[in-house]
Amino acid sequence: MRSKTLSESGERTWAVIFDTGEEVMAGLKRFATDHSLTASRFTAIGAFSEAVLGYFDWESKDYQRLPINEQVEVLALLGDIALQGRQSKVHAH
Repeated sequence: MRSKTLSESGERTWAVIFDTGEEVMAGLKRFATDHSLTASRFTAIGAFSEAVLGYFDWESKDYQRLPINEQVEVLALLGDIALQGRQSKVHAH
């Protein structure tokens, strides 16, 4: 993962680029921890070599996971990073 600061005035803004095969959710959490982010939002585009999508099933009261074992394009990825206790938590759609 590489990052570049785009703006320090007002809201701090970075461009974060992940390497092929790098796990995005873990990388975002690591980035948040390394930069002491406590309340942040992100947007992203790109592609995944594979992904796991999920949705909440109201009947089972659990998340259903849908593995996709091929390259997919990410048209939009939106989310936030907040603290849960003392740990960064990434939430994405």
